[in-house]
Amino acid sequence: MTKLRQNLANGSLAIIGDVHGEIDALRALLQHLGVDTEATSSPRTLVFVGDFVDRGPDSVAVVELISRLIDRGIAVAVLGNHELNLLRQQHKSGNEWFWPAASEAQGELPQRRANEAERAAALALFASLPLVLERSDLQIVHACATALSSLPEDGPVVDRCAENEARIRKQFSTEDLARAKAGKEALRTSTAPGWSPDIEANSLYEAKVQNDNPVKVATSGRETAVAAKVSFVDEGGHWRAVDRSAWWRDWTGKPTVVGHYWRKRDPDKQTGVFAGMGPFDWCNSVFCVDYSVGLRFKERAGGKTDGFSHGLAALLWPERTLVFDDGSTQATFGFAAAQATGR
Repeated sequence: MTKLRQNLANGSLAIIGDVHGEIDALRALLQHLGVDTEATSSPRTLVFVGDFVDRGPDSVAVVELISRLIDRGIAVAVLGNHELNLLRQQHKSGNEWFWPAASEAQGELPQRRANEAERAAALALFASLPLVLERSDLQIVHACATALSSLPEDGPVVDRCAENEARIRKQFSTEDLARAKAGKEALRTSTAPGWSPDIEANSLYEAKVQNDNPVKVATSGRETAVAAKVSFVDEGGHWRAVDRSAWWRDWTGKPTVVGHYWRKRDPDKQTGVFAGMGPFDWCNSVFCVDYSVGLRFKERAGGKTDGFSHGLAALLWPERTLVFDDGSTQATFGFAAAQATGR
């Protein structure tokens, strides 16, 4: 049975952000890190923060490579929300690669499609992964560390997630659930939904279902009902009535590295949860290492084949230096100041 909190080995690390099926970026990054993928030992353990799959052209190859690195003892990983979606058999935009052609979702991207054996291997890997890796000086979780003390000790993670969802649903009346469902449908089907009582009901429901479930908090973060009563389009092009929470602004725990949040390298594009931060800043000993390589599918759709705006990064620990798939390196900032204040 998978332990959902596991120990992270001591020593130097390369903590790799969300890969999202971008196999070429992953291979390039590993080369810049000097990783021998055929070796059985390495001076620096690779740590993947989850979301290996979806959107990019070859999630199958990414899963196979990460599995090989884990089997060889030179890598570890935590579960991301995209892997959890597949374990829960949820069809989502960007994960068409996983499903047989007859059952694929709408909006298919140019992706290598998995066969039956490849799907089984992917699910076996995902089911084996913890939600958090931790040691005295550091912890790794895909999205949010605020609910780690409430995580169940053991998996299966799908069962633990479903148990929490069932518990939360019991707190809503049949009428509340019907209105929340109607609000979700209004957001899904409208090209520009105006605010309505149903959308407000959905907003409150989705925030509670997210924030009261420690499995979902760990894998996809905390969310807030939108205060301005205005639905909006997220990075994936979906209308939403809940917004991501910048939980790290109040963080007082141990140093934590996450992915998930679609960070940008451009200092002029630090909006949303990164508003007021530099592109390479720590915030209260929390660092997001997801530099939006998953958005390359949008640039390909516009005809771009190289020179992409977004990257795949690895945070070297304890150096706290970034290495990108284009070979560039970058110092990070603010960690010492955060530690000096006791955060």
